Amino acid sequence: GKDTCQDCPVGGVCPGGYRVWSVPGFYNPDERTVPIACHPAIACLGSEVTLGSRSLCSDNYTGPGCSECWPAYRRLNPDDPSSHCVACSDDAIGDVLKAIIIPLVFF
Repeated sequence: GKDTCQDCPVGGVCPGGYRVWSVPGFYNPDERTVPIACHPAIACLGSEVTLGSRSLCSDNYTGPGCSECWPAYRRLNPDDPSSHCVACSDDAIGDVLKAIIIPLVFF
């Protein structure tokens, strides 16, 4: 029943009652939700108790489960959704601009 104690889920710290706080490497949107593992693990800082026990993302990461890169950031390996988010280099931005501008100039 509801009054029965349950084991704290993997990726969580249970301070009592229904509450589950995520540990680093895991994410939960609120303290009533079982934490999920983050990919990569460094994307998730765990719960911040002073902010209402919501999970925080590391720099460069955002979104549900810290699974998205910040704007102007990209996956180091675009084919691997668990690879690290890194800043888009000036060279990569320049390559994109060249791919757009050169055809416009010459055609």
